[in-house]
Amino acid sequence: MVMFVLFAVLVTLQMRENQRLVESAERQKEALQQQEALQREQKERNAESTQPEGIKPQPLPSPPIRPLMEYPSFEPLMQVDIFERSQDAVRETRIDNVEIVLLEDDSVKVSVQGPVFFELGEAVLRPQVQEFLERLAGVIAQTPYAIQVIGHTDDHPVDTEVFPSNWELSAARAARVTRYLIDTADIDPQRFTVMGRGEYAPAVANTSDANRALNRRVEIIVTRDTMEPKQEPKQEPKQEPKQEPKQEPKQEPKQTTE
Repeated sequence: MVMFVLFAVLVTLQMRENQRLVESAERQKEALQQQEALQREQKERNAESTQPEGIKPQPLPSPPIRPLMEYPSFEPLMQVDIFERSQDAVRETRIDNVEIVLLEDDSVKVSVQGPVFFELGEAVLRPQVQEFLERLAGVIAQTPYAIQVIGHTDDHPVDTEVFPSNWELSAARAARVTRYLIDTADIDPQRFTVMGRGEYAPAVANTSDANRALNRRVEIIVTRDTMEPKQEPKQEPKQEPKQEPKQEPKQEPKQTTE
């Protein structure tokens, strides 16, 4: 019984001690909050005392917003997929020996071997290739890009009255393809660059007839350079020179004889 009473007394004392500690912590917390409030008020008073009369403190300016970087518009690329449309033209016309390549700068190169376009040593378009060029011209007409048409030959020498060398033959073939594209889809001729490389830029070594056939080709490259139409200078109307009024000759007075 004595032990129980002693235990009860100890528990009571511990509870009172805990209550005292809690109350002391709360008083310290309130004192700390009051001290922080006083410090804030003192800072505000000091700031107001340093401002001239009639001038309100201005907010700090916000950091400047950096403009976004300007990137070239890819809207034409989204409208017409030249690579896919060119492949469609090959499939639909069932033409052989056509290579379509997407270059590193996103240009599209359509390479057609010479035997498909022309007879050996000639620059007259074959009828069976015209449908393919019409489809390709329709694709090109829907884009604003510059076009390069490059003619190539093999190393077989040419020496005729029309084509003294492979330079003239390759240039004539490229020009003939270009003219057909322009006339078919009414494309602005300013977009085209026509070149003849002769036998000096072979795709493969001219070591066999099969390789020479691969080198006889015309390349149509749809670049990513846009072409703006040239504005012709306005011609002012010619002004006719002013005509001065004709002066009648002075008449001398008649002399009378007495």
